[in-house]
Amino acid sequence: MTSPSSHSPGSNQRQQTRKPRAVKLDRKTENQPQPSVKNPSEAQLSMTPRPTWQEKIDPTQSLNSEAQSPDLTQKKSWSLAPIFWSALSGLVLLALGLWLDELIRTLFARFEWLGWTGIALLAIAATTLLAFLGREFLALRRLSKLDHLRAEAEQLYNHGDKKSATRFANQMLSLYSAQPALFKARQTLKSDLPHLFDSDAILAQTEQVLISQIDAAANHRVHQAAKRVALVTALSPRALFDIIVVLVETVRMVRAIAQAYGNRPGFIAMLKLSGHIAGHLAITGGMAAGETLLQQIVGHGLAARLSAKLGEGLLNGILTARIGLATIALCRPMPFKHAPAPTLGAVIKALRDQSEQDEQGNPT
Repeated sequence: MTSPSSHSPGSNQRQQTRKPRAVKLDRKTENQPQPSVKNPSEAQLSMTPRPTWQEKIDPTQSLNSEAQSPDLTQKKSWSLAPIFWSALSGLVLLALGLWLDELIRTLFARFEWLGWTGIALLAIAATTLLAFLGREFLALRRLSKLDHLRAEAEQLYNHGDKKSATRFANQMLSLYSAQPALFKARQTLKSDLPHLFDSDAILAQTEQVLISQIDAAANHRVHQAAKRVALVTALSPRALFDIIVVLVETVRMVRAIAQAYGNRPGFIAMLKLSGHIAGHLAITGGMAAGETLLQQIVGHGLAARLSAKLGEGLLNGILTARIGLATIALCRPMPFKHAPAPTLGAVIKALRDQSEQDEQGNPT
């Protein structure tokens, strides 16, 4: 009986000591905002984080602000840049006109035959400029026509009938009617169209019979350009010469692929096509190039076996092949549905075999 009586006062004392401590802690937390009320400056500082708390509660405000900001930038760029370039081009045209007028008057003042010679040369230059602009306009129309045909083919694959698919096949036949290498393919497609009763079958036959031959020629052109760039880069002694060779070979390859698919790009159309290719590579080329390079080169240990110059040539050839494959995807009038699309892995395999042969033939 003595033991419970002896322990009970200790336990009561511990409970009494614990309770005030717990109450004091709660009172401290309750009394924390009181000093902020005494000092008004501190109270104002405590009010500053409230807008951030409101933004967390109402996320629509941040979405609306982010949605409004691009519109402001677009309005500024749209209102200033075209006005500046139009005004500058107008001034240049006025200066050119005044200079030509003064030149012709001066030539007539010197000798009359010099004046007529100047007028004849001016007429020749104006006619040549008009012909150049007309050719560029037709090239831009052909480039836009290929884009419209590719979009129309995608719509026909989703929902199309026999009549619209037959009309599309006839457009393909008229587009490539001037290429003698496709004469047999055109005749085969013409004979097969009356026996096809489904839109998917018509599109598949058009792609496999007519477009696949152009794909083979374009893919062969990409392989040849990549091999040539890799070989010249490996053998050239100067880096500047490498850059010139890559640029020239890339432009020739892009022009040849565009001509194979029915487009004969001029200067302006070539610039537009180059912009499309750069955008296509920026969107879709990074991931494919990274995965393929890691799997095909680093995974097989090729970089450790090849010399530095051959490795540089291999990389330049791969970059050239990427540009060529992007050109095929942009200039092709139909998406790849029933025909296999050319891959970068096949080009890398061919370049790797060539680089290994060059390394074995020229050991350093």
